[in-house]
Amino acid sequence: MPNNLQKGVQSIFHFLTAALTPIIAIFGVWIAFSQWYLAKNRLRLDLFDRRMAVISAYRELIVKVLRDFKIEERELWQFGYDMVGIRWLFDQSVENFLSSVTNKLWEARASQITAESSPGTEQSFVARAKVSEIMVWLASQASEFDKRFGPFMQLDEPLNAFAVRTLQSCSACMAFRHLVVSLFLNARGIIKRS
Repeated sequence: MPNNLQKGVQSIFHFLTAALTPIIAIFGVWIAFSQWYLAKNRLRLDLFDRRMAVISAYRELIVKVLRDFKIEERELWQFGYDMVGIRWLFDQSVENFLSSVTNKLWEARASQITAESSPGTEQSFVARAKVSEIMVWLASQASEFDKRFGPFMQLDEPLNAFAVRTLQSCSACMAFRHLVVSLFLNARGIIKRS
């Protein structure tokens, strides 16, 4: 009887050992899929964050210019610096739109300098009128802002519960992977328990 019991335990052990390989393969595929899905969603969220930084820089500059009715060169240079690389974040129409806004702002700054350098002259009045005209144009671009940037700020699909759990449980995945591998190695006799 003990011999039959020993053979039965051995056959169950061999069956479990054989079944462990496909189980580990399935978990490996699941982990690979989870990593792919995580990377895909992380890319979407990183792109969203970078686009939001450009939009925030644009909004801050326009609000400050329209509020103070004054354009500082330092702010224009900073805006130009913030706009580096927008061609990879948006399409050509957004790049053209931001380029036209930047050109108008530099034009307004040049007119401000002209108006400040010769106060009370006709040249100063023409320059101030030009600045006012550009400010009105900037204010009218608020509706254009949503049309240009809106499509880029939409997430194609919302993050589902699986993605959220995957993002939150990366350390749990690593611990589970470690457990499965150690079980496999232990079953194969590679790791001996003391």
